[in-house]
Order: sequence, then C-alpha cells, then structure tokens
Amino acid sequence: MATVYASSGLELKPTTNTRCRLCYGSTQIVADLGVMPASNVYTDFLQLTAERVPIALCSCDECGFVSLTDTVDASILYVTMQHELTGTRMRAHHADYAEWVKTEFGGRFDKPFIMDIGSNDGSFLQCFASVGWRVLGIEPAYTPWAEAIRHQVATHQAFFDATFVHRR
Repeated sequence: MATVYASSGLELKPTTNTRCRLCYGSTQIVADLGVMPASNVYTDFLQLTAERVPIALCSCDECGFVSLTDTVDASILYVTMQHELTGTRMRAHHADYAEWVKTEFGGRFDKPFIMDIGSNDGSFLQCFASVGWRVLGIEPAYTPWAEAIRHQVATHQAFFDATFVHRR
C-alpha cells in the first residue's frame, strides 16, 4: 500500500514487520484495526480522504513484546507536523509534576538531569529548568523544535535512534 501524503507530496510506504523488533522472534497478529489515518497527518476537518495505513498489533511468540505490524518512515510523518502550544492547564500540570519530581527524587542527584524524547515545544522541560534541573529535549519536527529554541530550551532536532545515540 502506498498513499500520497497530500501535504508534502511524499508517499506513505508502510513497512510490514514480520519479526519482533526486540528479539527478532516470530510474531502473531493479536488485534487488527483495519486502516486508519497516519499519525500526525493533520488534514482539513472535512477532508474524508485522509492518507490511511494498516493498523494491527502483533505479539512476539518469544518475548511477548507487542508492537505495530506496519510502520511508516518517521521522517515522512514529521515533515509537515504542526504543533499547538501547550495549554494553560497542561502547563500548570507540568509545573506541579516538576515540583513533585524535584521533591521525591531531586535530592538523590548532585546535578539532576532530565531528557524528554519527543519534547515538542519544550514546555515540559521549561518546568524542570525552573526548579533547577538540567534539561535536554529531542524533537524531530522543525516547528516545535524552533519554538523550544526560541524559549531557550536545549533541544536537538533529531530522531532518537541509533544514529543519534552513536553521534554523541
């Protein structure tokens, strides 16, 4: 199945995984949900022909890990990702959570550090920075990454994958 990703002109070409992503054991489909719009494909509310990909869960016969059977290249999904800034209620929740984590765990470390993978605009990390923690965001999409940088949140524009890890 290859579907044109309308907003970018790229093709969605899901890769079907026939082996476990962790141990490479054999897998069995445990839930088939049919086809659904690809994640992060934000289309016009009235558009009924959004790009769709198969969504099914499989379980590994060896280790029991559950994952999707089909995946779309993440670089395609994030090309045109839009991001809405975190709302007031969520920011308050993030601030409360950062205070709680500082109280519960902060005393255990000389230089507390938190990394957020898929950090969006950095608003979650801003709350940790405000309670004295060192922070690092990893965000592949340009728009939210740029917003994090604008707010002076240390953030790498990258996918958190083997390439990223080995560069460091």
